[in-house]
This record gives sequence, structure tokens and C-alpha cells, in this order.
Amino acid sequence: MSHTTPPQFSNAQQSPPRQEIDFGVLSDAFTILFRHWQIYIIPGLVIMLLYIPGVIVAYLPLFQQMLGNPPSPSDQFANLGIQMILMGVGTLISLFLYPGIVQFTMNTVRGLPASSSDLWIGFRDPLGYFAVSFLAGLVTVLGVLACCIGVIFTAGLVMFALPIKVATRTTASDAISQSWTLLKKDWLLAGLFYFVVSLISQLGAMACYVGMVITLPLMYIAPTILYCRWVGIVPAPTSDPISPYPRGGATYGQNIGEPPRQKPEGEPPPKPDDYS
Repeated sequence: MSHTTPPQFSNAQQSPPRQEIDFGVLSDAFTILFRHWQIYIIPGLVIMLLYIPGVIVAYLPLFQQMLGNPPSPSDQFANLGIQMILMGVGTLISLFLYPGIVQFTMNTVRGLPASSSDLWIGFRDPLGYFAVSFLAGLVTVLGVLACCIGVIFTAGLVMFALPIKVATRTTASDAISQSWTLLKKDWLLAGLFYFVVSLISQLGAMACYVGMVITLPLMYIAPTILYCRWVGIVPAPTSDPISPYPRGGATYGQNIGEPPRQKPEGEPPPKPDDYS
């Protein structure tokens, strides 16, 4: 029995780059999110659980006040310290979950196998991904020097940093630099795009933090899809083992070990039984 040429998944599949800020990406982001919600809900749920202890501690003084036992100044100070520690730990662990959202999204866009195991790649290179997030945050904060509104635009200019790091495994500084270079000509639209994505992503927090389980991944899904279009990444060939269409370097109807043949004009596509 002969076998058809096995599927060849290539990360180098390219199409003409669409280097424009396309807000239509948001529709694609929602489509991917709802199609794979069982996967995306995992990091959203973990992140929500990480922040719940800090939120509870933040409201403890209010509960004490309602019970007629107002906290002393020293208790309030201790409460604030505990809250900051819990929030800091939650934020740090969350930084290692965001690369997984990007990896899963990028594999989905490329047409490569995507699974829940993609969600944990941030823990394989914690220092590298922490450095990217730290530098991106530092660049974003510099926008405060531009009367606060500059935060939106500096954040937009570095929104490709994490996808670049995930796709190329480059250094944190190179990822920031490449993102800035790619988007600097469209800094205004990049800032507006980032603002809209951030607003939609944070709407879930208004539902007692529960909605963030669903909306939070959009913060990373949309920029990842936009980056893939920007550099021209397209889905890889089909992975269907009995597909009659070419895959990888094979030609129409070619079997392993056989010379390539051209499809005669008018000949129907071969059936799976033709390969046996």
C-alpha cells in the first residue's frame, strides 16, 4: 500500500504582508475566541483566581466598618501591604500566561496544531518573557511625559513585542525595537487600536471580575492576529491525511516514491480509495 505525502507544517508560509492597522481584526479575534473558548478560558480563569485574594483583602476594611469594628491605622497599613503583595504575585504569574495566549493564537492563525499545552510556554523562559513585559511596561509609562494620553500611543507602538518574542525567540530589547520600528509610521492608529482592544478586554472586569475570564484574552488575541497579517503569515497546508490537494512539496495526486504528475484537464479529484 502506498501512502500520500504527509502534511508538512511550515512556519514560513507567507502571503503579501498587509501592513495596516485593520480594525476588522477585532471581528476575527472574537471569532477565534468563541471558537476556542474552552482553551482561552483556562488562562482567564487562572488570572481571575490570582487576583481574587487581593480583591478580598482590599474590601476587608469596608466589611469591618460595616460590622461596626473599624480597623485601626496600623491595621489599614498592614492590609495595604498584604494587598500589594498579593496583587504583585498575581501580576507576576499572569505575565507568564500571556505568551501562551499568543502562542495558541499564532498556531491557530497559521493552521498549525494548537492545544492547551501552548498556554504554558511562558514558564519555559520566564526571564525572557518577564523582560519583554517589563520593558514594554517601561516604554508605556514613558507616555506619561506626554500628558498621560501618550500612554495609549506608546503602548500601541510596543503591542507587537510579545508576538515577536513568541514567534522569533529573540531578545526582549530586540522585540521592543522591532515592534516600534514596524508601527512607528502608524503610531496614531496603533494607539487607537490598542485603546479599543484594551477597553473591550477590560469590560469583563465590570461584571465582578467574572467576565474577564472571557474578555481578557482579547488583549493578546487581536494584536497577535494583526501581527500575523502585518508580516504575511498565512495558514499552513491542510493536515487532512486523505486530502486530494497538494501539501508541502507534493504535486496533485502524488504518492511517496512516485514521480509527480500533472492533473489532466477535466479529471475529477482522486478519491481516498485511489491511494490504496
